[in-house]
Amino acid sequence: MFFTESYSAQYESNLTLRDGSVVFLRPIKATNGDLVIDRVEKLSSNSKYLRFLRSLGSLSETLLYQLTHVNYISEFALVATINEGGDERIIAVARYAYSSEDNNTELAVTVRDDWQHRGLGKSLLGRIVEIGKEHGISQYVAIIAPQNKIIISTLIKLGYNVNCSLKSGIFHVVIAV
Repeated sequence: MFFTESYSAQYESNLTLRDGSVVFLRPIKATNGDLVIDRVEKLSSNSKYLRFLRSLGSLSETLLYQLTHVNYISEFALVATINEGGDERIIAVARYAYSSEDNNTELAVTVRDDWQHRGLGKSLLGRIVEIGKEHGISQYVAIIAPQNKIIISTLIKLGYNVNCSLKSGIFHVVIAV
């Protein structure tokens, strides 16, 4: 896979949430490994499961590399950050990633537990889909745990055409935008 070194600064912006909190949105950087590890460590076991569909103690080096090294075209990750105790912290990530193996672009979002229910996930989903549109992506897939119905509801509220099928206890979702 080809990785570009050009950081996409045009996607940087502030976002005001429903409760008045302001977070900074920006593309992920290859140097954000420690911030990603910190974010995953701060997720509850349930949130880790909903994102990775398995119990997850810590991130492998391979998975960490995959999460932080994107080409900003067929793979993109938008992070929401805050200043916490003088340090930048990632509190949410929305991403898409094209897989040539199955010719699909997977869509995912994760919000740190203490930042959920403020409209952050919905805003990130909308923005990452718009970025994908700019790069020619009009359809996504997602693998979603049945107990994560809020994400399906959010996609529908955003106006996307969502088709779900249940296979082996997991929702397989196709999202047309």
